[in-house]
Amino acid sequence: MKTKPTMKDLAKVCGVSWPTVSYVFNNSRPVSTKTRELVFRKAREIGYVPDVVARGLATQRSYTFGILFSGFHYNTSLPIFAAIEDAARLHNYRLVLGLQGTNTAEALADLQDLTARRMDGIIFVSATDNFDPTLIAAIEDARIPILLAYTSPPDLGSLDSILPDQVQGGLIATRHLLSKGLRNLAFVGASEDNNATAKRLAGFKIAHKEFGVAVRPELIRFGEYTAEFGREALRDIVAHQIPDGIFAADDDIAAGVLQACSLQGIQVPDDLALIGFDNSIVCDVTLPRITSIAMPFGMIGQYCVERLVYRLQNPGEWTPDQKILACEIVHRETA
Repeated sequence: MKTKPTMKDLAKVCGVSWPTVSYVFNNSRPVSTKTRELVFRKAREIGYVPDVVARGLATQRSYTFGILFSGFHYNTSLPIFAAIEDAARLHNYRLVLGLQGTNTAEALADLQDLTARRMDGIIFVSATDNFDPTLIAAIEDARIPILLAYTSPPDLGSLDSILPDQVQGGLIATRHLLSKGLRNLAFVGASEDNNATAKRLAGFKIAHKEFGVAVRPELIRFGEYTAEFGREALRDIVAHQIPDGIFAADDDIAAGVLQACSLQGIQVPDDLALIGFDNSIVCDVTLPRITSIAMPFGMIGQYCVERLVYRLQNPGEWTPDQKILACEIVHRETA
C-alpha cells in the first residue's frame, strides 16, 4: 500500500527545509511568494495533504475564514468571492460562505453562527454603507478578527475595511465620454437610494463640473440592474432626445441599452457612445463589445485574506486600516 507523502518528502522535492514547508502551511513566518507557490505546486504534484487536525491543535486555529455577503448583484458578488477564495487558497485557508439576512436581527444571527463555528476570522462583504449601530457594535465586540469589504460605514471605529472607489469609477467613465467632445450624456442606474448607483452618479456629476458642462436631469433614469431596464430606459430617453453618450451604472443595463439601440437603428459608437460598469463577462459577448469600468476585485480579495492572517499572527500589534482602491477603464468598442 502506497504511503502518504510527508512534510519531509515535500521539503525534499522542493529543495527547502521542512520547517520552511511548515511555515508555508501554518502561515507562522514570512515566506517569499516564489517559495510559497513552489511548495503549493509540488504539494499538488506529489499528493501531499497537510494534517488539518494536527495543524489546528498545534496552532489553536481552524484555518477557516467565514465570509458573509449582503445585498449583492451577481456581477459583483461572484468576482469578489472568487478573488477571496484564490487568496485564501494561497494561504491554505478554507472559506465558509454565509448569506446575511435582510435585517439587523438576521445579520446578527448569521454573525453569531460563524463566530460559534470557530472561524479564525470573518470577511463581511456588504453592498451598503448604512449599518445599524447594533451590528457595528457586535462586529467590534467579536472575539475574532472581522474585516469589512466593499463597504465603509461612516463610524468604523476599530474596524478594518477595503472598498473600490466607485465615485472615481464614475468620474473616469464620464471623463472619457466628455473628452471625446460629447456633451449630451445620459446616466442609467438602479434606484436612487442604491449605494453603488449613488456613488457612480456622483462621479458622473463631478466630471461634468470639471468640464464646465451642465448635467441634463432629463437624461437620468433610475430603475434596476437588468438588461430589461436598460432597454426600457433607452426607449424612454430617445423618445424625447437622442443623447450622444450613455454611462450605464451596470453592464447588464449597458447590454440592454445596446440591444435597444440596435432595434432603434442607433449605431454604437458612431451615433451614441456607451460605457458600462463592473467589467463583467457580458462585455465580451455583445456586438460591439462594451467598454466598462473594472473594480479591483483581485486586490480586494488579496488584502482581505492577508490582513486577517497578519492580525492573527500579530494580535494587539495592529491599528485599524481603511483602504480605498481606484477603478480603471477597460477599453473595448462602444466608447
